[in-house]
Amino acid sequence: YQHLAFKHGVRVGEMTFVGGQVDKSSTGEPLHAFDLATQTAVVIRHIDTVLREFGAGLANVVKLVAFYATDGSVDETAFLTDIGQHVLACGGAPDGVGPAITLVPLPCLALPGMMVEIEAVAVPGKDGERLPRTTANPPALVPLPPPFSHGVRCDEHIWTSAQGSRAPDGSMPYPQDLVAQTAVVMEHVAQILTALGADLGDTVKLS
Repeated sequence: YQHLAFKHGVRVGEMTFVGGQVDKSSTGEPLHAFDLATQTAVVIRHIDTVLREFGAGLANVVKLVAFYATDGSVDETAFLTDIGQHVLACGGAPDGVGPAITLVPLPCLALPGMMVEIEAVAVPGKDGERLPRTTANPPALVPLPPPFSHGVRCDEHIWTSAQGSRAPDGSMPYPQDLVAQTAVVMEHVAQILTALGADLGDTVKLS
């Protein structure tokens, strides 16, 4: 397994970044091939392991990004629910106030049989304590499974979950209309930011 000059995690000031974690052996071979559920459980534990190297843990996470392989058959709500259950089981969101999350579906990941890769951002206190945070879940947005939040504010920083154009009742406005759906998405983001004391003018990164 070729050594690369990257780290599993880096802490810079108050921010801790965990690189994409996957279910692999120490020699780089995928484990539990094509088993999304098992790989998800392992990956969440890996994130917790990396954070503990910095005296932190999943309770400090403010944002997750999950890349997963799918041919369109993966139920995203069920997948989100599964991630959330593992986050809670590993001590994340002890007060029920969970991180923001973004799912990124892909036709495949780096290696055959690899189904999920998750990266994280955490904001631990000086001694690893969980800092106070505020969340936003506007009623006009599709609810997320526990413990995830549409928006999280911790100190001066805000993270949002990925936004789509679906309505809470599951309907899809403006089908096949990219421009109109984008306008809906940005309105959703604006609602989250407003609830957290900010607006689109404060945005520093869009994905």
